[in-house]
Amino acid sequence: MSFFERWIYRIGNFGGYCGEFFIAVVMLIVIATVIARALNIALPGAFDLVETFIVVGVSFSVIKAEMKDHHTKADILVKHLSKRGRAWVEASNQTLSLFVWAVIAYASWFLTLQKADNHEMTEYLKMPIYPFRGIFTIASILLCLILLIKVVHHIKEGVTK
Repeated sequence: MSFFERWIYRIGNFGGYCGEFFIAVVMLIVIATVIARALNIALPGAFDLVETFIVVGVSFSVIKAEMKDHHTKADILVKHLSKRGRAWVEASNQTLSLFVWAVIAYASWFLTLQKADNHEMTEYLKMPIYPFRGIFTIASILLCLILLIKVVHHIKEGVTK
């Protein structure tokens, strides 16, 4: 693994831990909201926090799942292929994923800039939303780098085996 790959994976791991933290915070906010509603107490702004924090949690959790190959796969056909064939199928799947996430990152970048110019805020807490959109954009770019690394590895594996 090259120096660049190690740093990308370190950043991804750190982001994964941040994602787990934010998902835990979202869970606590939801629990507090449910308990408060049972006691007829309103928690204004809870939805604002949940909708912004979930972006960070999910963005980096997707990266961690991709890094560890813990995402859902259907490999009924692929498991019957040779190692070389499997590598080429994985390379094409990863390339397709890379394309999709590159389009998402590109669109997210421009949407983030547009929303920052418009000073988009949450409804109750009046928190700016663009930093969370920026985090999603950064996470999407990081995911693209991880997918690119995987594509290169699968192509090398397909050529050498």
